[in-house]
This record gives sequence, structure tokens and C-alpha cells, in this order.
Amino acid sequence: MEVAGANAGYTFILSEKVSDAPRRSSRVAQLFSLGITTHHTMKRIIISGLVLVIVVCGTAWTTYSIGYRRGVDFMLFLDQEREFAFTLDQLDKMRAGDIEAGTRSLELFCFSAANNVYDGRSSNRIAADALVDDLRHYRQTYRTNSAEWSSTERDLENKLAKWKEK
Repeated sequence: MEVAGANAGYTFILSEKVSDAPRRSSRVAQLFSLGITTHHTMKRIIISGLVLVIVVCGTAWTTYSIGYRRGVDFMLFLDQEREFAFTLDQLDKMRAGDIEAGTRSLELFCFSAANNVYDGRSSNRIAADALVDDLRHYRQTYRTNSAEWSSTERDLENKLAKWKEK
């Protein structure tokens, strides 16, 4: 194709060789040639970003849930191990005839566990509500001398006093 023109006395001829072979073009030109505009490209980038965020959040939630469950299982295992060792010691003392030491040891264990139950967590609410009257009755009957209380018992007594308000 030839184009001739004149400009202020100059004559020039532009020629372009037309070929049947496909031309190599840039990636952007290919996108435009496929009918995809930058608007569509931005939509794809935004959608891809959102999908990536959703996948990352889902993965994080899943791994947190798995870790939480394993942590609870491990805690229960350690708790069972501690309970076994502690109650075996109490049984030994009681069978040997040292009822007072066995009872004190068992009370300490019970009050320590109750201290955890009455810490205000909603997951403990059912057990705490069901046992509060029995625990108060035992403490009013057998543990009336506050001079003999351990720090755990004083803390438990404060929690039980607050429990009345709830």
C-alpha cells in the first residue's frame, strides 16, 4: 500500500509491505484482540485477590480449629495424668489410716478444680450452676475456719461470693 502526500513542497511516499504471515504482538495487544479490555482485566485481578483472601482465611480457620482441638485433647491428657497421681496419693493416705491428711489432700484437689470451674467461662456455666449449692454446703459445714484456708480456698470463696450476684 502506498500513500503519497505533500507537505510544504515536500513529497513523500509511505509504503507498507502487507504480508499474509501472522504478526507477533505483545501480551496487551493479544488481550485487546481477544476482546478483553483493561476493565475485564481489573475484574479478574480483583476476583482473584478475593478468592485468594477467602482461601487464606479458610485455611487459617481450619488450622486454628485443628490446633485448638489438639490443645484441648493434650490438656485433658495432662489433667487425667495429674488426677491419677493425686488421687492415688489420697487413697494411699486414707487406706493407711491417715484420714485427716487424705481428706485435706482431697479437699485441696476439689477446691483447686472448683476454682477453675468458677472462673467465669461460659463453657463451665452448666457444671458451676449444678454444683454451687453442694459446694457451698460442704464449705459451710466442714471448712468454716477461714484461718485454715489456703490461698486457693480464699480465691474460691471470693468467686463463690460473686457467683451469688449472677
